[in-house]
Order: sequence, then structure tokens, then C-alpha cells
Amino acid sequence: NGTGKTTALLLMLGLQKPQRGKVTLHDPRIAAVPQNPQTLFDGKTVEEDLREVLADRHLAKQETQAKLCEIARLCLLEELLQAHPYDLSGGEQQRAALAKVLLLEPKILLLDEPTKGLDAEFKQVFAGILRQLAAAGTAVVMVSHDIEFCAETCARCALFFDGAIVTQGGTRAFFAGNSFYTTAANRMARHVLPAAITVGDVIAALDGTQPLPPAPPPPRQSAPFVASAKKNSPPRPRRPAMPRKLPKRTVAAAVIILLLIPLTLFVGTTLFGGRKYYFTALFIILESMLPFALLFEKRRPQARELVILAVLTALAVAGRTAFFMLPQFKPVAALVIIAGVAFGGEAGFLVGALTGFVSNMLFGQGPWTPWQMFAFGVIGFLAGVLFKKGLLPQNRAALCVFGGLATFVVYGGLLNAQSALLFLPEPTSAAVFAIYLQGLPFDLAHALSTVIFLAVAAPLMLKKLDRVKVKYGLAEPCGR
Repeated sequence: NGTGKTTALLLMLGLQKPQRGKVTLHDPRIAAVPQNPQTLFDGKTVEEDLREVLADRHLAKQETQAKLCEIARLCLLEELLQAHPYDLSGGEQQRAALAKVLLLEPKILLLDEPTKGLDAEFKQVFAGILRQLAAAGTAVVMVSHDIEFCAETCARCALFFDGAIVTQGGTRAFFAGNSFYTTAANRMARHVLPAAITVGDVIAALDGTQPLPPAPPPPRQSAPFVASAKKNSPPRPRRPAMPRKLPKRTVAAAVIILLLIPLTLFVGTTLFGGRKYYFTALFIILESMLPFALLFEKRRPQARELVILAVLTALAVAGRTAFFMLPQFKPVAALVIIAGVAFGGEAGFLVGALTGFVSNMLFGQGPWTPWQMFAFGVIGFLAGVLFKKGLLPQNRAALCVFGGLATFVVYGGLLNAQSALLFLPEPTSAAVFAIYLQGLPFDLAHALSTVIFLAVAAPLMLKKLDRVKVKYGLAEPCGR
């Protein structure tokens, strides 16, 4: 360990520069399977990851399907195509990473600990794949601690020590000439059979018959294989379309959010003159929890569901605090929209309301707190409802447009109205217009910040939240 094996591969890939000497690459078609295969995965399923490699090659649909079927059969992934790469075992991840790299058809293939996690059966299949690649003219450079696999597979071997190659040679001469770093078969039989380096060599020397390893699946052929692959491959499962009709609980939530909470705000503002804002804020929190509780009318909520919403609320609070020095430049509305799209309007309202209340423990509570809670909550609720109805596509442009408009119209409109009601003894149209005009720069800055944060964070966060929902079975995935 730590002798420079992985560093040597990184130098070959051009990801690091040598301190001395130079590396000359004569063929740019070079690819590598890293020691941690998860660094190659960015799709929601193994099939999506594999198709991503073929997407830039502009192949015909039939040829793309044929290549996908071939590589899935070659690497024994046919039953794993619809699984998330991170849900695979270590060996299965190695096979998926190998399949993704092989689709690049490299002329130089670098492998860093490729047999880690592989079972004995697929090791033999993998050895056959490497022999096929070598026979087709692909140079394979492998770094491994698996001495027996190297002895059975490689044409030449070398030993790294202290950042340098201390010995190298043909595989048989390399292992037969080493007393310590050699195979178990050579250590046991070297006094009788000095040239034997594998179990197969010992069996053959004793006039035994070595069982043949399983042959890898046949390589891709021309048109006949393409037709048979398309015919015999299982059809890709289609995800059911998400129902666009709002459930009764969402309608009930809309009544609570759009009627009961505004009534609470009205009473708190007119009856108490905004002085009982803590009392009003707590009432709004309780009322915002009612729609969320309707999500679990037929089952008990899981702790993981509540934890995710708590984490989103904490992120929004931390984001608002992190940008305290920039007036109105805050990520709160963006995170509330993401929560609504990912987990529904009820959850979006709850995250927005809680964020407004908790963050004001740092920024200062006041008569504006209930209004901020309601404004953030309405933005999250609208995002969830519009997404559910199919009116808000889950793409960067649509989310940015909605976020900018919602922040400017909903949040800006409500907070300016709060200022007019609380701070004008006798509101007039001219005075109200002046307040809205005075707040225009701040509303524009707030809307712009929401657009920026959604453009940067929304695609990745929604993808990760979709992954969490699928993995833990929280609800229907948001990426439908």
C-alpha cells in the first residue's frame, strides 16, 4: 500500500503531472475503472448510467439497444438494470463500472483493484473478458493485490515499491523467481515444481484434468445479433404516469392554508394590533401542521420522513443566516420551492412556515414574523400543487421562472401589505403605493436571489431527494 500504483495510473490518464520525466500518450482512447466505482455513477439506474455513455455517440436506437443488451449480458447485469447503482453490492458495482467503461471501447484500459468484491465465478468471466480485449488489440494495465488473479491472467507483471518498479518480467518468470511475493501454489510446490505458479499448473503437472473456466458471453456480432438482442431483451419497464388530480387532503389543506391562516393573520393584526405576534405565529405553526398531518390519515408517519423535512428547514434557516450581510439575498424561497416539488404542497408549506419562525429567532421576532411564515409557506404550497397538476415542469428554467415570480408577487406583495396595515395609521392608496414602490428594489433582489439559488441547487437537490424517496419508500418520486 502507498507505493504509487494508483498515482501511476493517474499519470497515465493525465490527471496528475509527473514531478520528473514525462508521460507520452500515443492513443487518446484511454479509460479507467477507479478503485471506488461509485465515482463513475450519476444516473438513477444502472441502465441510465450505461445509456449516458452511448448518448454522445449518436447511434441508431436499434444499435444503442443492442450494445446495451450485449454489455449487460457480458457483465451479468441483466437483472440489475433498473437498480440504483448505489444499491448494488461492491462486486456488482465493480461490474457496472466495468460495463460503463467498456462501452467507451478504449484502446488503453486502466484497472485499479478491479477484482475487489468480485466472486470467484465472475472473476473467471472477467479474466475471459480481459483476454478478449487483449486479443482485439486493447492494452490492459491493471493494479491489483490479487496475486492469483494476476498470475492466471496477465502477460507481464511488475512490483511497485517505494514509488518505483523494483522488478518486472513475464508472469511465470516473475512469480517463480520471487520467494515472498508469489502465489500460494508456487510457495507450496516450488521445491517439486519450480515453474508452477497457479493451481492449474500443479494439476496439469500431476496429469490431472483442470476444469475449464466458464466462457464469457459471445462478443457482439453484426446484424443477426442486433435483431436477436432486440427481440429477446426484456422490455424496459415504464414508470406509471403520476396522477394529476389533487387528492381530497390537498383540497382540505388549501382551505386551511388559504382561508384559516389568513383569518388568523387578520385577527392577529386587527384585534391585537400586531403585538401578539408570538401567539399568532404559534397558531400558524399549528395550522400549518394540520395539512401535513392529513398526509398520514391512513398510516403513522415514519421518523425518516419527518427528519428530511427538519433537515430542509435547517438548511433554509442556515442559508438565511449565512447570507445575513446581503439584504434580501437569501436561499429560503428556493429551498421551500424544492421541498414543495419534492414532497408535496403540504410539506412545502410546513417547511416555509417553520423556516420563517425559526430563522427569526436569529434575525428578530416581530409583527412581520407571521406574515413571513405565511408568505414562505404559500410559495412552497403553490410549488407542490402546480407540480402535482403538471403545470410546473421539473426543469431549471421553469423552476427559476416560477421562483422569481412567486417571490416577487407572493412574498413581496404580502410583506408590503403587512407594512401598510401595521405602520400606516390611516392607509390611503397613495401611501400604500409608496410602500410598494419603496419595497420594489428589495423585492427584485429577493426574486433574483431565488432564481440564482434555484438555477444552481434545484436540479441536483431534486435528484438526490428523488433518490431518498425511492430508496426509503417515502412517497412517489419527484422526478416523474
